[in-house]
Amino acid sequence: MRRVFKNMHLDERVEGLQNRLYREAYYLMILMAAVSIGIKFFRSGIQSIFFELAIIVLPSVYIVLRGLWIGIYADELEMQERKARKPLAGNRLMTGLGLGLLISIGFGIRSALVYGAAGTYLYFLTIVFAAAMMIYIPVFLVLIMTPYLMAKRMQRSLLENDDS
Repeated sequence: MRRVFKNMHLDERVEGLQNRLYREAYYLMILMAAVSIGIKFFRSGIQSIFFELAIIVLPSVYIVLRGLWIGIYADELEMQERKARKPLAGNRLMTGLGLGLLISIGFGIRSALVYGAAGTYLYFLTIVFAAAMMIYIPVFLVLIMTPYLMAKRMQRSLLENDDS
């Protein structure tokens, strides 16, 4: 009788193509959830977007934590730093700032359209934009920089353990 669950060795090319296919499916799922969040947020507010937000956040957090745990993230980081012309920390800082600004602008525009009257659009836009910036820029900086700094720390500790 043939074993169903054999330890099969795949060709590296086939495995790479499968990984690319999974990555594309993941990006498509994230894009669909993000579009759904945008539509639901502007139609009915923040109460209806929690499921889509969980679809985006939970798998991403799992991938980051699992990559940190098994050391893949530190290896990827080292390879990216070899190829990069600019330091990766600067790129990650700019990404956090950009995401925080985009979300803040979105919240400001939405609140101006929903809650503003004829003369108060600019007032609501600036107040909500400033408040959202104070909240979301630090949040995104922490979310983006923490895995990077943890991977750098793990990489340093692994190098120190190899030297001793």
